[in-house]
Amino acid sequence: MSKELPSLTPNKIIQILEKIGFQFLRQTESHKIFVKDEHLVIVPFHNRDLKKRYSCLNY
Repeated sequence: MSKELPSLTPNKIIQILEKIGFQFLRQTESHKIFVKDEHLVIVPFHNRDLKKRYSCLNY
């Protein structure tokens, strides 16, 4: 039985990324870009929860 992933706010996702070593690189309009080694993560930064497809961080 699969469990449903929780929806997360952009701020919570950013906290998780920074905790695992990602560094803020730049922001373009409503997207924040984080980098760690050769990995790049783009976080849509809107004033609402992100859809569940963004809740699973693959690191």
